[in-house]
Amino acid sequence: GKASGPNATKFKSYLGVLARRHVSIIIPSWDDVQEADKNLIWQDIQQNFDIPNTEVMRRKMLSALATRWRDFKTFLTREYVFGERQNETPCLKYQITDEEWMQFRATRLDPSWQAKRIAAQERQAKNDAPHLLSRGGYEKKKKEMKKARAEAAGVESADRVESPPRHEMWIAARTKSDGQMTSKSARVVADKIEGLVEQTTHGSFVSHGRDDILITAIGRPEHAGCVRGIGGSWSHRDFKNLRFK
Repeated sequence: GKASGPNATKFKSYLGVLARRHVSIIIPSWDDVQEADKNLIWQDIQQNFDIPNTEVMRRKMLSALATRWRDFKTFLTREYVFGERQNETPCLKYQITDEEWMQFRATRLDPSWQAKRIAAQERQAKNDAPHLLSRGGYEKKKKEMKKARAEAAGVESADRVESPPRHEMWIAARTKSDGQMTSKSARVVADKIEGLVEQTTHGSFVSHGRDDILITAIGRPEHAGCVRGIGGSWSHRDFKNLRFK
């Protein structure tokens, strides 16, 4: 479900280009993209990368592409509508028509859309436990942790060690090089996690479905389509099916 290996960065960049080529920026949301266009995109991916032609992989790849498309629209809004480049046009550089850009810019300057933008910024400001993950996200962090575990255990291949549980990845993603957490809130959650791990060894805490160590420590339910400590393109069903591999 995640791009990995030597072509990972190339693949992610390719998805961004593919999204810009096939999906107009004036389409309100990914749900409004025509199914025929999604099929063409999937065919393009199949022709250029060795990916199993299954519905599961199609859904995951299109989800990843949708994220790149939304990121591009966010970039345009931040840089060309409200940022330092607002007197410039991105049309030539990103192959956007003048009509598309005028319409996109108008929607961003509409008071109703700006109200949504402010609300989103306020929600982001409440994220008081920021992570330090690079572009590789949790998938890259998991590989680093597995490699370290393999070396510590004297095992030749990282594939022979178990993947770290997501509460450990959550902590690792918020631990700085000096061992300190990214914020006081992150430290509080990490302390709760350590306490729950101890309780688990004694049998006084037992995970129930989504209410595992991480969620119990954070104290807030997860978004319906996202799994914390794993990455955005994994759903709860995906994680349930793949976590033991």
